[in-house]
Amino acid sequence: MKPRMLFQSRFCKTTSKYFFAIALFSQLEILLQRSRRDLTMRATVRKAKKSDIDDILNVLSIYNFKVLNPMDSKPLDEDFRETVTLYNSLSEIDLRTAFVGVINGQLVGFTHYKPLEGTTAKTTFIIVKPEFRHTGLGKKLQLARMKDAYRKGFEKLITYCETPRIVDWYIQNFGYEIDRTEPVHHRMHFIKLKDKVIWGVHYGFKQFGDLKVLVCDLERFFKHEKTEPNKSNDFQ
Repeated sequence: MKPRMLFQSRFCKTTSKYFFAIALFSQLEILLQRSRRDLTMRATVRKAKKSDIDDILNVLSIYNFKVLNPMDSKPLDEDFRETVTLYNSLSEIDLRTAFVGVINGQLVGFTHYKPLEGTTAKTTFIIVKPEFRHTGLGKKLQLARMKDAYRKGFEKLITYCETPRIVDWYIQNFGYEIDRTEPVHHRMHFIKLKDKVIWGVHYGFKQFGDLKVLVCDLERFFKHEKTEPNKSNDFQ
């Protein structure tokens, strides 16, 4: 075969493989989008129950949360040179202001907020298992706690966040504004059950350097979005 013909033959084969790969990738992307859309439709949010506690702790473990041994008195983070004290924002995870995300009967997400003084509330956690992210569940969980807080008369919602991508997510989707910046620190939490109290620490993400304190005006958000929640609670 002449060199030119050989080159053309190889070029055609290479080009065919290239376009085949593009077509295959496009089909896979379409299937992935359909799968995510199906999961989004199946994703539901409901109030958390005490019977959910094992699944909740499993989800929390993904987000740098560690259940503490009551007898452990050593520093929890030698490198950070910080023990967990009241400075570290000791707070209760009250399941009455907590929500879970469920897909196909599996608890795969968790979120919570807590009242502060007056008409201000503060979020604590929002986590979705990695394999169920990009399904819209995170947004449903966030809206659930925002609506619940707004229904109960809270006007301002404060959120602490280290991750730049998530900071942008709050600002772009829920009307948050950056109020100030603080150093990253660990936070201590407890969950009261009928027969025991579970203690745990949420380790700050030190790699991000600082912590953004975000504030959401709930009344302005719901009036602007024209999605003011009904007075009846649809998360029971």
